Amino acid sequence: MGSSRPAPLPALWTKTSYLWTASDPALAAVNGDDLLPDLAIGRLPAASVEEAASLVRKQLDWEDSGQDLAGAAALVADNPDAGGDFEADIADIQASFLPGRPVERILVREDGASTRDRIRAAFDGGLSLASYVGHGGAAVWASENVLNSWDVASLVAQSQQPLLVTMNCLNGYFVSPTFDALGTAFVKADGRGAIAAFSPSGLSVDGPAHLLHGALQAELARGSHQRLGDAVLAAQKAYAESGAMPELVTVYHLFGDPALSLRR
Repeated sequence: MGSSRPAPLPALWTKTSYLWTASDPALAAVNGDDLLPDLAIGRLPAASVEEAASLVRKQLDWEDSGQDLAGAAALVADNPDAGGDFEADIADIQASFLPGRPVERILVREDGASTRDRIRAAFDGGLSLASYVGHGGAAVWASENVLNSWDVASLVAQSQQPLLVTMNCLNGYFVSPTFDALGTAFVKADGRGAIAAFSPSGLSVDGPAHLLHGALQAELARGSHQRLGDAVLAAQKAYAESGAMPELVTVYHLFGDPALSLRR
């Protein structure tokens, strides 16, 4: 497109139940006919040499400063509706995988117009983990637009950058020609935002997505994985064994370095 940004690494496209979309996990599904990736794969969403250098520096600074994923967390939930009980989802995640950890729960239904400020304040305060569950688009959370890609610029420098997990639709649509998807915008932010994001390039469904969310949180909580990509790969395998909506493993991407060290 004449108005689009450069795309130095062409994406592999795949057809899902709802639309054609880009799929990095499909690049890693090299053994057999199943959709399950056979090796950990991640993407640093850079469109220039300068952005690539900034992303690599961010990963190295995170490791060198001794950060990890075991500290404070924020869980954000959209309004419960026919699409899913998103508040129940985050309550289950907290009870099952984050016991004893400081967790801030942010509910769109209760916080209303202050939701955006609470989310930004949580990031600015320094998090190790952040999750959003609900409706969304490539650049936004919730139909109320409680957070979007352009909000990232208003974040301050953070003492910690979390892993961001967005169990919604399209937050990892990194092939948009004119703007950064929300998941990638957070990863690209220098000294703030997120160290990595686990976000979908396609449409998602709450029930299966909650299973995938739980599988990832279980692997992180286990504390046995040396690298972030190992945890993601194990979660994908556990989810695939559930038999739920196989195509989700093709659309949920890791934006960040799969070799990011989780254990010192």
